[in-house]
Amino acid sequence: MKGKKCPSCGLFNQLNTIICTGCGEDLLRVPISDGEDIIVPKAEVEEEKEPAVFFRKCPRCHKVSPYHLSRCECGYILLSLPPYEEGKEESIEQPVQEKKDEKILYLVSDDGRFKLPLHVGDEFVLGRKETGADYFYAKTFVSGRHLRVRMTEVGVFVEHIGKTNPTLVNQTEIKTNLPYSVSVNDWIVMGARWGQDHVYEAAYLKLVAKDDV
Repeated sequence: MKGKKCPSCGLFNQLNTIICTGCGEDLLRVPISDGEDIIVPKAEVEEEKEPAVFFRKCPRCHKVSPYHLSRCECGYILLSLPPYEEGKEESIEQPVQEKKDEKILYLVSDDGRFKLPLHVGDEFVLGRKETGADYFYAKTFVSGRHLRVRMTEVGVFVEHIGKTNPTLVNQTEIKTNLPYSVSVNDWIVMGARWGQDHVYEAAYLKLVAKDDV
């Protein structure tokens, strides 16, 4: 088989080749020869890479969750956290600076049987079918989805989301789907039903500081 042998790298090229496919040498003036099999270099094939998988790491409990999840199992909101690629945590994930004096508050029932810790970024829905179900289950005056509680850098906010049973903060009934700011030592009354001078059939929760639990 006729072809051209490169004087630089020795590769035997096809007859009509003017530039060596091995080293790029000019073959225009290289004489045609025969007697050798043509070696055709194989094109480099890039390996198909699997799509990258991203995660978020909770700064509170350090549990790793898939990137599409907005909340950790411990309740921490993950939306503001940067993602990192599997196997490249140190190179992509931004270091999380732990707060020395992380603010922690608690919602505590008047009988002491229900305690819910609140950290900045937490959001919970309380009710007979949500957080606190074991405590609220027998309290028929509490709705299945009764109250949303959210703690931010600004403070704690509660939002009544029940359809039938009301919610009071101290002695003020709050409106549905409207966040209401609460402070330490405020009482949150779920399912309150007014009598003449008293409230009955209600679940009483108090917002307290960590040291008062």
